[in-house]
Amino acid sequence: MGDLGNLLREARERKSLSLEQAEADTRIRYKFLVALENEDYAALPAPAYVKGFLKTYAAYLGLDPQQVLALYHAVTGSTESAKLPSVPLVEVPMEGRRSLWPIITGLAVVAGILLLAAAIVRTPWRSWLGLTPATPQPTATATPTIAPTPLPQPTPAFTPTPLPAPTASAEPTATPAPTAGVRVQFVVSGRSWVQIVADDAVVYAGLLEDETRQWEAARKITARIGNAGAVDVTVNGQHIGILGQPGEVVVSEWLAEGAQPTPTATP
Repeated sequence: MGDLGNLLREARERKSLSLEQAEADTRIRYKFLVALENEDYAALPAPAYVKGFLKTYAAYLGLDPQQVLALYHAVTGSTESAKLPSVPLVEVPMEGRRSLWPIITGLAVVAGILLLAAAIVRTPWRSWLGLTPATPQPTATATPTIAPTPLPQPTPAFTPTPLPAPTASAEPTATPAPTAGVRVQFVVSGRSWVQIVADDAVVYAGLLEDETRQWEAARKITARIGNAGAVDVTVNGQHIGILGQPGEVVVSEWLAEGAQPTPTATP
């Protein structure tokens, strides 16, 4: 076993974590974790997957992912970049210039046909058949009827003023119900690996460092914190505070108002 395998194993044992627990937290298969700590790279998939495993596992154990990758490159002798082969330039000969007269002639023929068709549509069909168009019938003129002038009505001496209609009172506006759900905010001072499960779905798993993050869910949020002493928690605007000591792994669950907790099987 080399320096990289010893570094991963010692970091896991310092946190009192088993390989089964690491598999459940990082979603890396048990046999791949064993191969990483034993530096058995023949039992691992392609190097691209191995680098991803190392970055996730290092962040989970509180190690520097770049330092772990540097040890991996030193052990395997791999490089980050490779030179691309040069491609020779090929000169393609240009075709001869084609004459545009056939195209211009064809466009002129099409334009003449379209003009002829438009003239035929606009000309009355009776003139093409040699028929005389029908004489339009005179339109009957309506005789205006003089309406009798109405006699003036007598003006009443007193016109009563109508009373104003009563104004309907405005209905009271109902107070909107509070929005359902749960909102969790983490303020990280330092570095901590965090996994967030919102409504039974993993929405985040990775390393947080000196930053503020927030997640929302309809029913519940479950958080697994690798360094509880570095995370300050606020739930639905209520400050909860720090959940544990530095280096302590803590699992917490917060439910929306009225939601029932989901029983979990103990391994």
